[in-house]
Amino acid sequence: MTARSIEVTLGSGATPLFSASAYFNQMVVANKSTNSAFNFGDSTVSATKGIPVSPGGSINIGPFTGSQADASGFYAYGTNGNVIEILLV
Repeated sequence: MTARSIEVTLGSGATPLFSASAYFNQMVVANKSTNSAFNFGDSTVSATKGIPVSPGGSINIGPFTGSQADASGFYAYGTNGNVIEILLV
């Protein structure tokens, strides 16, 4: 699998990381903002639900062996216009 690095700009409400299937063995999601946290989770993520990722922080999903996960099932909720960085391996 080739590593993929993309940026996602948060919208209003829960923003999907990918609109189509994007399979991975490991995913790192980093908060590029220096002053705003965002919440990370499934389609029900909100201002009060999800795993908080602090400014400059990151979250690691995986690595998985023997199977893969689909990044299209993950969402972020934060300040409209903020950018997060995603690395899929």
